[in-house]
Amino acid sequence: MSIALFIAMILSMIVLVIVTLCKVAGASIIIGLLASTLFVAIALTSYRKNPSDFRFFAYLFAGLVFSLGGDISMAMKKDGGVLFLIGVGCFAVAHILYFLGYCYKAKFRFKDGLLFLCFFVPNLFLVVFGGFNFGPLKVMVIIYAAIICLMLSKSISMAKLYRESPRQVVLLIIGNILFYLSDLTLLFFLFYPHAAPILRQINWMLYYPAQGLLALSFTYAVFKNKKIRNIKL
Repeated sequence: MSIALFIAMILSMIVLVIVTLCKVAGASIIIGLLASTLFVAIALTSYRKNPSDFRFFAYLFAGLVFSLGGDISMAMKKDGGVLFLIGVGCFAVAHILYFLGYCYKAKFRFKDGLLFLCFFVPNLFLVVFGGFNFGPLKVMVIIYAAIICLMLSKSISMAKLYRESPRQVVLLIIGNILFYLSDLTLLFFLFYPHAAPILRQINWMLYYPAQGLLALSFTYAVFKNKKIRNIKL
C-alpha cells in the first residue's frame, strides 16, 4: 500500500509540473495539496505495515504534518504576507523535528557540529553575498539556513545505523539531501532577481520525492526501540 501511495504521489507531482507549465489556472493548488497529503499517508501506512520505534516515527511523522501545513500556507499565500511567514515557520519546525528524531537515534556529537559548519558556512556566504533580494527577511533566511543545515548534517550521521537498518538509513539520507536541494532551489526562485521560472517545477521535483522517501523509509525499518548513543564514527 505504501509503495502504491508513493507512486501516486510521484504521478501527482508530474501532473502538477505539467499543469503549471501549461498555466492551467486553479488546478495546481489542488494537485499540490493532494501530493502533500499523500506523503503523510505514506508514512502512516508504512508504520502500520512495519511498526518499529514509535518515538522516532512520531518525530518524523510530526515533521511531515508540519510540512503539509507549510504547503497549505504557501498554496494560500498571495505575494508574501502572514501566510508566507506561517509557511516558513511550519517548514522550520518540520526540520527541527527531523533533527530531534535523528538526535534521538544517534546522540549529537562534536563531529556533527563540525559537519554542520561545513554545510552552514558556505550557505551563509551564499545568503550574504549571493546577490539575493531578501528585504527585511535576511535574518529569517539565515536562521532557516542554520536549521536545515543542522537537519542535513545530523541526518548523515544516521549512517551509524546502517548495519541495523540499511534500506531505511539510505532512504532517510537521500530524502534529507533532496529536501535540502529543494530548499536551495526555492531560495533562488523566491529571492534571486534573475531566477528562471522553471526553478519552481525543479523545486517540486526535489521536494516531493524527498518527503516521500522519508515517509516510505518506515516500510524498511528493522531496529526496534533502539537508540545508538555511544557509537563513534
